Amino acid sequence: EIIFGDYKYTSGFLRLNYELLEDSYFDMVSILAGAFGERMGRILTEVFTTGNGTTAPQGVTIGAATGVTSAAAAAITRDDIVGLIHSVDPAYRQNGTLMFNDATLKAIKLLDNGTGDARPLYQISAIAGEAAKIEGFQFVINNEMADIGASAISMVFGDFKKYIVRFIGQDRMKVSTEIFASTDQLGMGLFKRVDAKVLNA
Repeated sequence: EIIFGDYKYTSGFLRLNYELLEDSYFDMVSILAGAFGERMGRILTEVFTTGNGTTAPQGVTIGAATGVTSAAAAAITRDDIVGLIHSVDPAYRQNGTLMFNDATLKAIKLLDNGTGDARPLYQISAIAGEAAKIEGFQFVINNEMADIGASAISMVFGDFKKYIVRFIGQDRMKVSTEIFASTDQLGMGLFKRVDAKVLNA
């Protein structure tokens, strides 16, 4: 049985001078709403990646059955990647995607196929508009993933449709005319409720 709960996140309140609102040519409220959305996106990316599942949503690296934890402190091998891909049941492997951070991508770009085959493991498509692949699979960059390390999960692979995110209700933008009234400032902040779990590790 998988039970979803809820966790509340906030962008934090920002003080906004009334002078800025009244004198600015731009729609500052709309600009700030976009900035709050970006800040919330960074917060949620972190918890959806590494959340512990008890005081935060279950991050995909916590819920995954396995991942790449390199034998060397700052190295990754093709064997690590192939082993990870084949740790996933073939029924889910065909829709699989790799996920790691940009530093790991750089390390992968320096790898070749090995055993006398100097062709790069990182495969740039010859078809215009088609994404590059690794071992025939697409990948996504998530800089909340850990760097390569002996005890860190630096790469995961699987069918991410099995990772479910629950967004609860609507995003709520709070505007307060009272919280900073003594300094004649407006307070603005964004709130959101979410949860997430891996359905099938």
